[in-house]
Amino acid sequence: MTHLNERKFTDNAYFRFSILVISTYFFFSGLYYVQGIISPILFAGILAMLVLPICNKLEEKKVSRGISIVICLLLILLVVSSVIYLFTSQLIELSDDFPFIKKRALEKYSEINKFIEQETRISVSKQNSMLKEGIQKFLSGAGDTFKEILMSLSTGFGNFLLVLIYIFFFLLLRDRIKNFILMLFKPELHAQVNLIINKIKKLSIHYLSGLLIEMIIYGVISSAGFLLLGLKQAIFFGFLGGVLNLIPYLGALIGAALPFVVALIYEDSFIYPLGVIGVVLVVQFIDNNFVTPKIVAGYIRINALASIIVIFIGGAIWGIDGMVLFLPLLGIMKIICDNIPVLKPYGYLVGEDDEEASGGFGTKLKDWIQKKLKKK
Repeated sequence: MTHLNERKFTDNAYFRFSILVISTYFFFSGLYYVQGIISPILFAGILAMLVLPICNKLEEKKVSRGISIVICLLLILLVVSSVIYLFTSQLIELSDDFPFIKKRALEKYSEINKFIEQETRISVSKQNSMLKEGIQKFLSGAGDTFKEILMSLSTGFGNFLLVLIYIFFFLLLRDRIKNFILMLFKPELHAQVNLIINKIKKLSIHYLSGLLIEMIIYGVISSAGFLLLGLKQAIFFGFLGGVLNLIPYLGALIGAALPFVVALIYEDSFIYPLGVIGVVLVVQFIDNNFVTPKIVAGYIRINALASIIVIFIGGAIWGIDGMVLFLPLLGIMKIICDNIPVLKPYGYLVGEDDEEASGGFGTKLKDWIQKKLKKK
């Protein structure tokens, strides 16, 4: 009898595990195919919670809900259009130097040719033929690439308009949406559901405002470092790095590569490109050990392993959208898990204790500096 019970338990365990694996597969496969539908809705939901306090303040001052929402949307448009204007104006200014950039690039190319010839014995003509062959291969697929870029830009613009429409209706119908969520649960659970909703609102506000602050801090420190180096368009490249840094992993590399190439072209000494790398490394150290843990990730309370895994999963499924969205979504899921007894183990698994949160290298370094200053 005992043997039969054990076998039944084992069979049930295998069955549950199989169901879990199959469900997970279909869940992530479904997410991949519905990105175009779900991604704008999620962006709109998080942004709506960010501007919700402004909307509430305006309504408290007897401004109608419709006008309050329009003002919030105009603020979003103002911020986005200002950023686009600043970056495009700097790019136009940089494009005025194109003849000089072309001349310097050819000079640098000639220097690299000579260096390669000396070190590898590959003749300049052979290098040129190899480069020509590579360019031809690149150009053969450039038409398709250009079409893809245009499609991405048009899709991005369409999605942005869609996000604004979703934000309008999320804010307009927020009471109805909240009441709908409450109606799904028994009246005695409404207090707990309200608590979860309020925590999710706070998380969204803290996360997005934290990203904005992180971007500004990154841009200011990078710009200061590039200005000290005397880099062309230092402020532009500093804040461009801050914006690109919002894209995990890949953004930091692109943000470092662009000023590195500019320094390589404009300056004769190789010290300047190395200086750019040094500035980026210092800013990344400050960002990763002080800014991100304290300002961005401090409120979410997700441990490093869970953060890395969810960012990679998001990137694999939705690309850049997934890398940006999946971390706050995991934070929202953690809040839900922490407030439902059956799901608490999952919240604990991806979470972070206060001791772990305060035990990072940046915190230890700060504590060490404070101790040294006290001794003096």
